[in-house]
Amino acid sequence: MLSDIADHDPIVINSDSDFETQGWPGNGTQSSPYVIANLHIASDGNCLTVMNTTAWFLVTNCVFSSATPMYVSGTGVAMQNVTNGAIDSCQFASLKNAIVIADCINCSLSDSSVVNCHFGVVGLDSVGCLIAGCNFTQCTFGVEFTGVSRFALQTLNVSDCTSGVALYWSDDCDITESRIHRCVTGVMLSNSLSCVISDNEFEACGIEIGGTREHWDHTISGNTVNGRPIIFFKSVVDMTANLSKYGQVLAVNCKNTTFSAADLSDVPLGMQIAFSTGCTIESLSARDCRTGVMCKSCDGIEVRNPTIHDCGIGVLLFRCTDSATIGGFMANVGSGVVTDLSAGCHAINVSVENADWGCTIDSSNNCSVESSKFDNSSGAGIRVRFSDHIVMSNCTVTESHAIGIQLYALVEGLVTGPHVSNCSVGISLISSRNCSIVSARVTNNSITGLYIDYSENISVRKSFVAFNGGTGIYLGPRTRECRVWGNVIVWNAQNAQDDGESNSWDDGVALGNCWHDWNLTGTYPIPGESGNSDHYPRSWDTDGDGLSDYVEVNVYGTDPHDRDTDGDGLDDKWEIVRGLNPLDPRDALLAPLVVSPVLWLTAAASAAVFVIISSKRGGPRELANDANPHLYIRLGYRRSIVSWPS
Repeated sequence: MLSDIADHDPIVINSDSDFETQGWPGNGTQSSPYVIANLHIASDGNCLTVMNTTAWFLVTNCVFSSATPMYVSGTGVAMQNVTNGAIDSCQFASLKNAIVIADCINCSLSDSSVVNCHFGVVGLDSVGCLIAGCNFTQCTFGVEFTGVSRFALQTLNVSDCTSGVALYWSDDCDITESRIHRCVTGVMLSNSLSCVISDNEFEACGIEIGGTREHWDHTISGNTVNGRPIIFFKSVVDMTANLSKYGQVLAVNCKNTTFSAADLSDVPLGMQIAFSTGCTIESLSARDCRTGVMCKSCDGIEVRNPTIHDCGIGVLLFRCTDSATIGGFMANVGSGVVTDLSAGCHAINVSVENADWGCTIDSSNNCSVESSKFDNSSGAGIRVRFSDHIVMSNCTVTESHAIGIQLYALVEGLVTGPHVSNCSVGISLISSRNCSIVSARVTNNSITGLYIDYSENISVRKSFVAFNGGTGIYLGPRTRECRVWGNVIVWNAQNAQDDGESNSWDDGVALGNCWHDWNLTGTYPIPGESGNSDHYPRSWDTDGDGLSDYVEVNVYGTDPHDRDTDGDGLDDKWEIVRGLNPLDPRDALLAPLVVSPVLWLTAAASAAVFVIISSKRGGPRELANDANPHLYIRLGYRRSIVSWPS
């Protein structure tokens, strides 16, 4: 092969007569085709163009490449409106398109090599063609056909391509006895009908099917991925299937079937189930997949207790209704659970760690995320976009590098009982309306606790927003008619800011928010352009010692986060009420004298030893003595020891 190669200029053949006019040997019959052989053609345009011919011809032992080194451009062989053309034993390298077959009939490509091309073979609107014995390596698209029928692809070797073999809107095509290795997508059948995929060997890639229910009507048998069988379930009912031996699972039109114990790895789509009803996928394990489980156009599907690692998406519900992901653990994934264009779908008791996005709800309605945990997401723990009537309840989001809960273009959403901490932004609402955040605990986020902008009619109540590095609750300039009341908003770098319009920070009757820095008189002014105020503010006692934070800081100088500032075992307020100094631990020795203690006096030869006992709540609770010249008193709930004399 490829001996005696001569350089040649690009060739254009526009009709059968051009073969003879240009001097190519043969007579254009099947037994004696015109032959173009032993040439090297380099071009950034078309190396060889053949159009509008029906004569038999053969292109063999030729090399086609780009004219510009290190630059992928040009087309090797372009055939349009050609019948009976054949390409055999040729090489194609560094081209935009190696071979283009458009509007052709009964053409073939055999025993050829395609390396480092954008497209290997492109087929358009052609019929009855054969691709056999060819190698496609390091191409963006190895073989891609659109609108073709009765194509046969046999004994191919496709490796290290982004897309191995893809058929779009194509019918009655066969892919057989081929090796497809290390491609992002092995074989893609999209909107195609009645194809056969049999006896192929896949490595680190597999089979994907797209389209409506009728576009899943294919014959798939005898294939393996990573040395394990690929199984295709069609129209099974009331069945229980153990999937432990399979490398990839496809299912369509199934009903009331339980799929269990799948262990899938290193395949783009671990399990695909489509147009099925009432099925359960339980105890599935997936790793190193683009998507662990994809449910498409299903109703009543439950994915229970999956374990998914190192995948692009853990569980994808696409155009599904009344389906759920229940339980399970996912780690090192792009997105843990994704609900897209679906209704009535739920994520319940799911745990996701080290994801880009823990849970995503996109363009869906009446969905929920419940009692789930999301930790260390690089984007957001929970992300909701372009959706309505979404509920998030009792979820925990921690350590998100960007946003804990991100809500965008959400209508009629309810966020209740979340714990969001140690993120950059705790909860973000943008371009949303008619949403409520209730009983949230939003703490220790580095920038903002709650960030709300471009939104209206948002309610924040019964929430604890504290210790955030920037603003506790921020209402941006494009917020309006938002209500913030009944919350505890304390110890943020700035508790609140309101730059919007027509917002309120109390219920308009008697209840505002608790603030650690309210001075106990008048309203509480909210910083920002709105000039707003909380008209019914309340104080807050962080350490629960009976003194408001403001009084502790501004009147007594005690620590509002420690009920016993001086560490003497006596609460700050207890000392203040009884005239003691909450900043001086030494006056703990005077405590018994102010709580009407019972005093026993005992003489000892070496020294007088005093034992003082009091049962007064808040005062000394346990006292003991030692037979030595010291007085030992055990004081307070911390059981600290004060020794006198020293």
